Amino acid sequence: MSENEVNNETTVERITGKVARIVADRGYGFITTENGPDYFLHMRQVSKFSVPFRNFKVGDSVVFSRFDDPKGPQAHDVMLVVE
Repeated sequence: MSENEVNNETTVERITGKVARIVADRGYGFITTENGPDYFLHMRQVSKFSVPFRNFKVGDSVVFSRFDDPKGPQAHDVMLVVE
């Protein structure tokens, strides 16, 4: 294995935002950020290390990774920030 292969790590940018809207019975919502677009949040994109989607409330702080979809930006690997 070459040195480049050993040191080739993928860095994922984590974005901070707030839950703007939740449609709990349909399993989705939206996250807003200060200086960017709103992100679609699907319940299956909540991290296994976070609290369940059903515990998310409007105004909660979250961190997530961005996923670009043809329909628009989506949140991936979402975690609730416990304050």
